[in-house]
Amino acid sequence: MDVPCEIRFNARSIHSIDLPESVEVQAGDTLVLKLKNEGSPLHLTLSTADAARFTDFFHENLYLERLADVPVIIRDDVFPGMFAITVITGYGTNRSALKVAVRAVSYTHLTLPTKRIV
Repeated sequence: MDVPCEIRFNARSIHSIDLPESVEVQAGDTLVLKLKNEGSPLHLTLSTADAARFTDFFHENLYLERLADVPVIIRDDVFPGMFAITVITGYGTNRSALKVAVRAVSYTHLTLPTKRIV
């Protein structure tokens, strides 16, 4: 399942970053970072230092004019835990971290077949 997360840039001031404190995903989900620039085009960096056990996403340098979606695919076989995605603008002068909580897969939506005894 896709889990959207909006990150806004240049909304308050040049190179500003507005993002939620945290987001929750489950094993097998795709976290979609919805980047929205509300000002002049800018260079930004997305990076993870502690996410190797959850995802292959490591580092992305972008030139953002208006909108972009960046998928972060969470592996199917991971145990619950946390990692952070660091968002950097202004060539390193502004940075914020998005905490990503990986939860156990919920099987509540599945129904098991019932066996009829005759």
